Amino acid sequence: MSNVLHQYARHGRLPVEDVETGLQLAHRLRIKIIGDIFLHRRAIAIAQQWRLPATYDAHYLAIAERYQAQFWTTDKRLVSAVGTDLTWVRLWTAAPE
Repeated sequence: MSNVLHQYARHGRLPVEDVETGLQLAHRLRIKIIGDIFLHRRAIAIAQQWRLPATYDAHYLAIAERYQAQFWTTDKRLVSAVGTDLTWVRLWTAAPE
């Protein structure tokens, strides 16, 4: 989460003064940390199958797959990479202001 906030601020998509607030809000979420060899193996398989440049996003996909959850992302390249094979991967776009 910290990297997302950092990158948004770095690229001018989030005011720097809002990073701390975002971090505090994220900390209040009850996020379960998971990590096991099977998850990492699946992430590598996903990265290889869809030719992703790194396993970073593949880990998120592996977690969503494990929990049979929809995976929403703003990453158009990731959505394009998996195409229609992973129907639970969805592109999130901000509502017009």
